Amino acid sequence: MQISLDFTVFMCYNVYMYKRMLMVFLSLALMLSLSLPVSADKRSPNYYTDGFSAGEKAVFERVREAVLKCEPAVKITGVSDNRTDLIGKIGNALLFYDPYAWNLRDLRYSSAGNTVTIEFTYLNEYDDYIIMQDEMDNAITGVLEEIAGYSVLGKLEYIHDFVVSNTEYESDGAMSGIPYYSLVGGSAKCDGYALAFQMLCQNAGIPCVTAISYSDEENTAEYNIGHAWNKVKISNNWYNIDCCLDDTTLPGDAYCYDWYMLSDGEMGSIHREYDDPFFREPAATNYRNGFYEIKKQTAGSVTAAVNVIKQQIFDSDMLSAAVEIPDISVMEDFIRLVKADGVKAFGLGGEEYEAYVNPERQVVHIIITD
Repeated sequence: MQISLDFTVFMCYNVYMYKRMLMVFLSLALMLSLSLPVSADKRSPNYYTDGFSAGEKAVFERVREAVLKCEPAVKITGVSDNRTDLIGKIGNALLFYDPYAWNLRDLRYSSAGNTVTIEFTYLNEYDDYIIMQDEMDNAITGVLEEIAGYSVLGKLEYIHDFVVSNTEYESDGAMSGIPYYSLVGGSAKCDGYALAFQMLCQNAGIPCVTAISYSDEENTAEYNIGHAWNKVKISNNWYNIDCCLDDTTLPGDAYCYDWYMLSDGEMGSIHREYDDPFFREPAATNYRNGFYEIKKQTAGSVTAAVNVIKQQIFDSDMLSAAVEIPDISVMEDFIRLVKADGVKAFGLGGEEYEAYVNPERQVVHIIITD
């Protein structure tokens, strides 16, 4: 018996990222009798694999060890007939949630008796893979040196800014969904952003997972189009962070914090969780500590919104400013004021400016262009 594990296609807003998604839906009981070496690699993901049984975890670590060494195949003995769920769990954990397994392209398994052989295909040859991983490790070391002594929130903001400023969104390219092209190459798709962010957070001691989604168009050809972002755990609460959207919401090199430290309910339809048969993302239910709330860049009135923008432009000498306006009617009044008065509304003179509205997050951005 041989089963090929398939994947599906993802997207950042209306641009596609390519990664075939594992679709194994059997839920049979798994019985293991194993004696396997276990890799103690400190970079192994833990949120999703923490729920593995001792036997499942042993198999996972053996398979992961083989993948990190780019071995062509691995044999596991002592596996019962109900093995499809096991391979499905391991495949999902490595392909979607483990940034260090980024070179794995595909896996398939065959069985004979109680022995399972798992074969792998890779994106890069081993020598190239080692060079690329070393380059990523150097980039990570540089970030860790910069954030030494920072608070947890300070580290998180720096990592977010590093990924966003170091990466240009790239929809093409067979491998732009891997973390290398965000950390080193300078351009990536949304999964490249997410895996790079997870790598940096894990190395900085911040619990972080990559999250994936489907679109809402279940009955159309676009149902298999989705997105990738991150969830981080701060003070026992999980929050969403989407570096890719923070890099692409505004034009050019500008980036923002519209998708930073948010609850699940604040993230919008593009972030609907993928119905993984084996794992569930951690729930982010805390509505406090969004970036604009922490920075006091929220407003409940037009006057307050004007003052928030003025404080950023004048007090901080910034060329861009943002205000989150939870009340939709207040936001509409504020936008009308900006359209009518331009930057004069903020006490400026003849400066040229551009205004951008993120209606899904109800954030207004003012960018001084001259």
